[in-house]
Amino acid sequence: MIRIKELVEFIGNYKNIADVGCDHGYLIIEAFKKYELNSAIAIDNKKGPLNQAIENIKKYDFYNNVRFSLSSGIKDIDDITEVVVIAGMGGMLISDILNDDLKNVQRLILQPNRDIREVRSKISSLNFKIVNEKVIFENGKYYEIITCDKINDNVFYTEEELEFGPILLKEKNNMFIQKWNNEIEKLENILKNTEIQDSINKKIERIKNIIC
Repeated sequence: MIRIKELVEFIGNYKNIADVGCDHGYLIIEAFKKYELNSAIAIDNKKGPLNQAIENIKKYDFYNNVRFSLSSGIKDIDDITEVVVIAGMGGMLISDILNDDLKNVQRLILQPNRDIREVRSKISSLNFKIVNEKVIFENGKYYEIITCDKINDNVFYTEEELEFGPILLKEKNNMFIQKWNNEIEKLENILKNTEIQDSINKKIERIKNIIC
């Protein structure tokens, strides 16, 4: 539940959200409890998780303020949706979902499980700006949450910012350092059993230069 609580923290003052890949509906439940939302759309492309979300949310008085959609991505969001949350998917899939019409969405809260660089690159092409980033640790894994707001200008990120995160690079907090030290450890272990040592060594040095 750490990830869900952290994702909800970034909703802020907005009152109408959509959760893509809603799974069991826990994020929507947490969001209504914290912010007293006006509305939410629970979206999932699988009947099982969506039915479970319906059963879980049915226990609360805000049930009638939630619309349930058996669909993929953001095709079924409406014009009042201000925040879209997409969490727990691969970065390539998230980037693909963001190709659809975002309508009047003002904020994206994204948590890719991999290919994070691709997500940041996609964000910049949509005139969204990264306003917050956070590394969290749950069940033995590190995750990055990226929060972006709609702006009128084009956004450009350097290669380092795309890979490591513009906000995270500025802060370089303990969790960020821990995540990348953990990555160095993994790469060093690979080195012991591989013939491509030069390539791995270069990657290790690059990470060390960033976090030091």
